[in-house]
Amino acid sequence: MLHLLNFSYNNLNGSVPNQGAFRNLSATSFLRNPGLCAATGWLSLPNCTSSAGVLSKRFNKKVIMAVSIGTFLAVCCILGASYIFFRKTKSETFTNSLMGRGFMQISSQELNRATEGFNASNLLGTGIFGPVYRGLLSDNTLVAVKVFDQDPQNSFKNFNKECRILSKIRHRNLVKVLSCCSTPEFRALVLQFMSKGSLEQQLHQDRRLSLKMRLNIALDVAHEMAYLHHDCSPPVVHCDLKPSNVLMDENMTAHVTGFGIARLVTSTDFESSSTSR
Repeated sequence: MLHLLNFSYNNLNGSVPNQGAFRNLSATSFLRNPGLCAATGWLSLPNCTSSAGVLSKRFNKKVIMAVSIGTFLAVCCILGASYIFFRKTKSETFTNSLMGRGFMQISSQELNRATEGFNASNLLGTGIFGPVYRGLLSDNTLVAVKVFDQDPQNSFKNFNKECRILSKIRHRNLVKVLSCCSTPEFRALVLQFMSKGSLEQQLHQDRRLSLKMRLNIALDVAHEMAYLHHDCSPPVVHCDLKPSNVLMDENMTAHVTGFGIARLVTSTDFESSSTSR
């Protein structure tokens, strides 16, 4: 029933039929549609047979361009999602690369569960850099979790220093480090649990130390200090040796801890000033 059709200036593509309502149309109905074609001689449009290759190439180029853009956007989305997931995972799990290989891998969630949400009932004591909690890991290992206060100026620095020093030294009279855990909001060292507490507690609370026990404790500490000063490379100066930083195991063997302000002594330290010496 149509009497007039005009498709001009629409950038249409494809073959124009020569049947039905199209039989009464003229070439003026298809102006500025370079992608159109028709049967030979029809409406003065390009021959579909001869232009098929050109149309196909144009179509292929558009398809390739669309696929390329889609692929690029998809890759960007995947990379972006991977980066966000990695950051989130990293912030929620463990980071013990500061300690190197050979240490347990423990997540912040595991430490939170082990200490019952860092409950006050598991508090062992509070040091200069933060509290220490008793924790029970999923494999029933009893540990001490030393949590560093979120002081933006000193916490990260002291945590890094303690990790760096403790990863380099091994001695029977040193509190063994099992792992470390670091996220943007949380930093902690996982230490061997010492069932008898600190020397300070033994001296001022229990008051059951015999002269022989005191002498053995002094020798244990002296052996550790000799190791730090003479057998480490570079040597280590503890800088904070006191009864609260000497912990006792079930056999009342002394173990030194608290390396937050310790120093690795290099040759330049001996040459710098009398204060360093």
